[in-house]
Amino acid sequence: MRYGIAERCRAGWRFSFHALRYDWSAAADLALSRGRRDWTHALSSGLALKPD
Repeated sequence: MRYGIAERCRAGWRFSFHALRYDWSAAADLALSRGRRDWTHALSSGLALKPD
């Protein structure tokens, strides 16, 4: 997982970028076991399903 943070400070803007290890497959398996097909798809593909 990667994300960035933008913070406004006295000198202007400060940006920081972060990268974390994340087990996408385990998260998708957990979503599937809980009946969340939408989350399973999003975690497996990176794309969200359109709501029904």
